[in-house]
Amino acid sequence: DTAYIYIWFSKKIQIAYVGQTHAKYGVVSRAFQHFQQEGTLRYKLYELGYVVEEVDDLYLLSFPLPREPEFLTLESSYRMAVEYLVQVGLYRMQGNLSPRLKIISSVNYTSPANLAYIIKLAEQILEQFVNTYHML
Repeated sequence: DTAYIYIWFSKKIQIAYVGQTHAKYGVVSRAFQHFQQEGTLRYKLYELGYVVEEVDDLYLLSFPLPREPEFLTLESSYRMAVEYLVQVGLYRMQGNLSPRLKIISSVNYTSPANLAYIIKLAEQILEQFVNTYHML
């Protein structure tokens, strides 16, 4: 029973998509949904003129959230807060990424984004993402 923040990205088409999930089968289940006909990632790529099956360097990184009750409930404000901060952080660091990424996901602010431990969690995820991004 784990919740996740995940980031899809492609260096070739220079996009990133940030999401969160507490789906029954985790990130794999959520990834499957993104590839369905009505999937959000599929739609966002289509809007940019791409077909998801033709993007040959589409990576998915996932980051488990703490197994604390606030992340594991149906109510998603804490997961959404981390998701929001990760996306905002990606916007801020775009100039430090090569190639630079266009953020194609949409996130909403929730009040837990002001909590120190939520901010720290998002910063840790961003650091892990950047380290991995530079290695690929």
